[in-house]
Parts: sequence; C-alpha cells; structure tokens
Amino acid sequence: MGTPTYSVPAWMYKEHPELFIQRFGGQTITYGYRQNTDLANPTYRFYCERVIRKILEHYKDNPAVIGYQIDNETSSGGAANPDVQAGFVNYLQKKFKTVDELNRVWGLNYWGQRLNDLERDSAAGRNH
Repeated sequence: MGTPTYSVPAWMYKEHPELFIQRFGGQTITYGYRQNTDLANPTYRFYCERVIRKILEHYKDNPAVIGYQIDNETSSGGAANPDVQAGFVNYLQKKFKTVDELNRVWGLNYWGQRLNDLERDSAAGRNH
C-alpha cells in the first residue's frame, strides 16, 4: 500500500506555501506538480507522518496488506530552501568539525574556493 505523501492537497498549498521547493534564483515550484515539496521541511514532515500513522492504524490488521511504501523516486527537485541550506551546513559541521578540515578534504583551497565561515559563506551562496 502506498501513502499519499508526494501529492499534497490544495488546502496544504494555500496554508503552507513554504513547503514547496524554492530553487536558487528564487523560482518556486508551485501547486499542481508532482514532487514539488521540500522533503526537509518540518511542517511537511509533520503532515506526512500524521497521514502515514493514520493509514497504518486503520489498515494494520488487514490481511490483504502485506507491506507499505512510504515513497519512491524521492528527489530534492533542486530545492534550495532555507531549511535545506541549514541542514546541509549542520551536516558539514558535524562531519568535518572545522572549516579548515572541510577545505582540506574537499580541496577547496584550489582556485580560491576556500570557505572561512560555514554560516556566513552558506548564507552568501543563497543569494547568488
């Protein structure tokens, strides 16, 4: 059984436009497209979890259901939303501990691509 987490209803689009993909340059993917949501958005994830739990509660004892598919074909869709950017910076900070280590491992000193401050440098990148 599949869950309806990748095609959000119209009311959700109207009530929570921040759920939808914002690409670099400001383009927003609007209602009507499939796979148009920012998968990292906490509000989107709240509603997904809620509907998935309701479906599981309802069908948990149905012998015809042999498995559940939360989603397939997941993609970021080019999302550059603020929560996606913040999540990536958080990941980098946890993985590399210091900006110097990130620069070393990724070879960012080459051609002047060095980062000095993840928070500031990532915020500047969002504006380009």
